[in-house]
Amino acid sequence: MSDPISIDPAKRVIHAIDAANSLEFLSAVLACYDAQQLFAITRPDIDPAQYAGTVVPRSHDATTRGWGAFDHTPSTSDAPAQIVFTSGTEGKPKAIVLSHRNLADVVGRLNDVMQVTSEIREYIGIPVTYSFGLGRVRAVSAVGGRFYLPERFDPLEIRRMLEAGEINALSAVPSLLRLLLQAPEAIGQAGAQMRWIEIGSQYMSAAEKAQLVQLFPNARIVQHYGMTEASRSTFLVISDHEDPDVLESVGPAHHVEITGDGAIRLRGAHVALGRFDDTGALVPLTDDTGWMTTKDRGEIRNGHLYFLGRVDDQMNLGGIKIGAEALEAAVLQIVPAAKGHFAITSTPDALRGEVVLLAAEAPATDIMPVLEAATLHALTQKGISAGASLRKCLLDELPRTATGKIRRAALRTQGTDPADDTPPANPGEAQAPLSRAEAKLAEIWCSIVGSIPLDARNTFYDAGGDSLSGLQLGLAMESKGYSRAVINATLAGRTLAETARMAEASEGTSSTAQLPAQTQISWALTLTRGIVVISVLLMHWGHGLFNALSVPSDIVASMWTFLRMGTPGFAFVFGLGIGLYMLPYANSRPQAVYHRMHRAFWLVMIGVVLQAAVFGLRGVQLGNPVSGLLISNVFYGVLTYYAIVLATGRLWLPLLARIKAPVQTCLLLAFGMWLSWIVARELITDVQQYSLLELPRLMLSAGYSIFKLGAMTLAGVALGSWIYTQNSPELIARRLLFVGSLGTVFCIGLLSEAYGAGIFFRNAGEFTSLPGLTFYGCLCTLLMGVFLYVTAIWHRIPLLLCLPLRGLIVLGGMALPIYAFHQIVRPARDSMVLLGMPDMAALGLAVGVFTLLMGYIAVRIYRMYFN
Repeated sequence: MSDPISIDPAKRVIHAIDAANSLEFLSAVLACYDAQQLFAITRPDIDPAQYAGTVVPRSHDATTRGWGAFDHTPSTSDAPAQIVFTSGTEGKPKAIVLSHRNLADVVGRLNDVMQVTSEIREYIGIPVTYSFGLGRVRAVSAVGGRFYLPERFDPLEIRRMLEAGEINALSAVPSLLRLLLQAPEAIGQAGAQMRWIEIGSQYMSAAEKAQLVQLFPNARIVQHYGMTEASRSTFLVISDHEDPDVLESVGPAHHVEITGDGAIRLRGAHVALGRFDDTGALVPLTDDTGWMTTKDRGEIRNGHLYFLGRVDDQMNLGGIKIGAEALEAAVLQIVPAAKGHFAITSTPDALRGEVVLLAAEAPATDIMPVLEAATLHALTQKGISAGASLRKCLLDELPRTATGKIRRAALRTQGTDPADDTPPANPGEAQAPLSRAEAKLAEIWCSIVGSIPLDARNTFYDAGGDSLSGLQLGLAMESKGYSRAVINATLAGRTLAETARMAEASEGTSSTAQLPAQTQISWALTLTRGIVVISVLLMHWGHGLFNALSVPSDIVASMWTFLRMGTPGFAFVFGLGIGLYMLPYANSRPQAVYHRMHRAFWLVMIGVVLQAAVFGLRGVQLGNPVSGLLISNVFYGVLTYYAIVLATGRLWLPLLARIKAPVQTCLLLAFGMWLSWIVARELITDVQQYSLLELPRLMLSAGYSIFKLGAMTLAGVALGSWIYTQNSPELIARRLLFVGSLGTVFCIGLLSEAYGAGIFFRNAGEFTSLPGLTFYGCLCTLLMGVFLYVTAIWHRIPLLLCLPLRGLIVLGGMALPIYAFHQIVRPARDSMVLLGMPDMAALGLAVGVFTLLMGYIAVRIYRMYFN
């Protein structure tokens, strides 16, 4: 180890800030960072004066939680910035000294790997008084983002805030995230709105990490490995990996080595300056070559670090690290008679990661209740929520080495005492029978804390619940239909009788809530897409339907404007979806975006291949030779355009995502694509190519040109990108209605002036002109604005009016399969007729298969949206 650093302890001034999970506490901490004043976060068992220097109290009113935002630029000074106390094995906390450069390095690497922007709005689910939570505040503040401090970690609150678009990021330790994995319905589809997640350094299995990716499919999920002395030493981007072996690791092993005895050692700008010894001197943690050897065991495989546990007795309890020997010493001060007859270690817990295991051997069996009480008291003094964090074990003899030292690894394998030791809240008093409502509620409570006798005067915490099991209870009650008010009352410590009365008072009542902002936008887009789907179906099948219904020709003529909307309109809403749900995440969450593109590509390709097969079969039946021309003709179509766009997404989407002004740029590119189509029509010969060259000729210059449809898609991307940057659906609706109405009226006037009013009553090619395509873009914009108003009042729409709107949403949700398969129906019928099947039978079979397939999909989508 290097020699102590020469700093005069007498001149050291330490600002003491009492730990409090509040905005006032953070304000005091960040003020010290900015003023480069050395400070320490103090707790009841921590006194900075033990380490020499002048201690200056920093008072704050620790009351406020909720939204916070700070302007913080990390300093790169090597001066000491903060003293962080970590429990050692000898009882006295170690005073670790972090420099401003240490902290700045962590913030820089963390924000780089998470790819955060100023748009981040984070729900910080861990206390900001510890390294993990405070690090999140520094990271968010450094990019100009905002964060939210909750009263407690609440999955239902997280879902509500995601649905309302209030948060898009989350930080939590694995023990809290396991609650979400055990009840994924608590988050549901709102998980798709999450953009960033950082996970603390407790162990999490590969299977759990994979589940987390499923729950938050669009989030960039990062787990770190580190410690007080070297925070966030490695990062694993969970959302970028599917290999279970990689997911078991803690990330690439940069600046990491393994010593001969298997210990992990680290180096880098994030390693702390050192620690204060008993004289107040600053002792470095690194050796002469800059390496710090940890007390963690690990190994490096294929360039990744794997954490294998501790080489000492330190326990990680909900993110708070504490030495087992230090905890034993605290218990011995209360129960000195137990010396030599009990031991403490940690043991795995499926929910919390690790909990305390208190083991006693025969001579101490009689005083186990006293030992338990002393351990709970010591844990509470260390800031650890006790309750369910403690397990007990009675042994004939504690496992020891030949020298008498406790073998903690062997102790961890011992079983816990199966006996139920939770007493009634009021022993000795008669318990009145529970009412029906109380019994129903008690059953749910007992499903979390175990089957114990409950009195109506008990609270959930009397029954042995703690904050973590309280979260489980909230999820269980929510799944049983209890209102949020009743759940909150339970978690606030109201008695069984009080919460049951609240539940009875709310029975039979119903509440209608407005759709969350993100849902309003998503449903408005789906409704608009549903209108376009109707246009597509009528354009291709309407002729036969109108003839069968004897619809007058003048009525059919009046529908041409709507019927022509399908192809350009679908390209526009296709782009709108890209601008809303893919472009903003192309760089931050590429894996999720390209996974969605990949699935859509293969669905479209199935349609392309089936369409080509059916068209080709019909062509051969009609006597056309199999040639390059036939192959080109059967593969030419609008589906081929979408297949090309989706297949090349990895090339063009990242380029668009890097552009600073995506709305203006996409509009300019859209105009350029339309000009390219005009040029292509002029330059590319009209002479048919009797080879495979016919397909690119058609795709460049014909009706389904990649240039023409690309122009509409890019215009939709521009609109979707703009909507994404807005926060208020009401404001979006007003502007869409204004721009859509004004643009539609202007284009109607321009088209009428240029081509005559009759253009709106015939199948006119002039609608592929720039004013014509702009007309359909404006019409889709107008529809989007109208449907945003509809979804804003969805909770007030009568059921009879709501049903057709639900049907339109289902159609919109089925747009891609309908688009992919509806064009096969007519050629399939023709082929069956050519094979000798009666016309009506062939039509019925083709339509029947299509209807059954679409009906199955429709039922699934309806249940997803409305059941």
